Amino acid sequence: MRKSLTLSLCLAVTGAASAAVPSADLVLQHGTLATLEAEQPTAQALAVKDGRIVAVGSDADIQPYIGKSTQVIDLKGAFVMPGFIEGHGHFLELGDSLMQLDLTKAKDWDEIVALVKAAAVKAKPGQWIIGRGWHQEKWTHAPQPNVDGYPLHASLDAVSPYNPVMLTHASGHGVYVNAVLLKMVGIQKGTPDPEGGQIVKDASGEPVGFLRDNAMDPVHKALDASINQRGEGENESYVLEAAKLASQDALKKGITGFVDQGESFAALDQLKKLAEEGELPLRLYAEVDPGNSDYGLDAAAQYRKYPSVEQLKRFLPAHRIVGYADDHFTVRAVGEVYSDGALGTHTAWFLKPY
Repeated sequence: MRKSLTLSLCLAVTGAASAAVPSADLVLQHGTLATLEAEQPTAQALAVKDGRIVAVGSDADIQPYIGKSTQVIDLKGAFVMPGFIEGHGHFLELGDSLMQLDLTKAKDWDEIVALVKAAAVKAKPGQWIIGRGWHQEKWTHAPQPNVDGYPLHASLDAVSPYNPVMLTHASGHGVYVNAVLLKMVGIQKGTPDPEGGQIVKDASGEPVGFLRDNAMDPVHKALDASINQRGEGENESYVLEAAKLASQDALKKGITGFVDQGESFAALDQLKKLAEEGELPLRLYAEVDPGNSDYGLDAAAQYRKYPSVEQLKRFLPAHRIVGYADDHFTVRAVGEVYSDGALGTHTAWFLKPY
């Protein structure tokens, strides 16, 4: 079992250590520590024992904690602070996004089309091309032609005529798709808007390729069906890789605690296993989201994408867990429920039209 260390957000500030203190596992010294404690806002050193900060103070205060087996790190004046807590995130979606086309830095729609083109050259016929993070308000100029600021799917069709393309908006409340995917899910001229969603169309009634909120459901179901064709082992490996990438991304940004706004029961089972094996290097406070994708982990009734109230009553108690694996995994809430959309996709409720 690989041990991981995540420093607590609440530092235990101490004065001089007593003469009979236990040797620490780790000591950081010669640094500038921000404690966030009013009585002692800064310190030079700290000691860690069994994954917990046991003392914070001056170098002299912490010296007694250094034993023969203590790992000592000379910070050489480096700044140390408590880790951040991500208060609203989607853990596996974060990892999943790191395996997709990164559209967050695209300056305009042309750059996104270029990324899709490069991916299509490498993709096998029929293989999905997935990206995430675009936001039309951040583009240097609007694409031409456009409908409500969104381009027409013809530009994607030209570079990816054989591969379904799904590009998720930064908010997660909309996806942009090409003609292959529109045909795959049966969206065409005359297809009505679903309740709680919108198929954006041009003046002639043709879908432009942008689907808002519940209009995304057929696309997500098609993606789930594609994922479910893979073997169980492959899907489990995919979730493990998503968790690994999400952990790495969070930690390099100083995030040591993560409030996950919702995972399926099947995904929670995998995350619990990771925590048990010491492979979850941050503290994850996960919520149950019955509307989240199972990543094809289990097709059993209890792991359906949209379980009934009775299924929730049945399986929620079994998944409630607090402080598991040295406080690295907790499940004790049901994920977010929303009644409208988002600003970027023009689906949030306003008193006046956009």
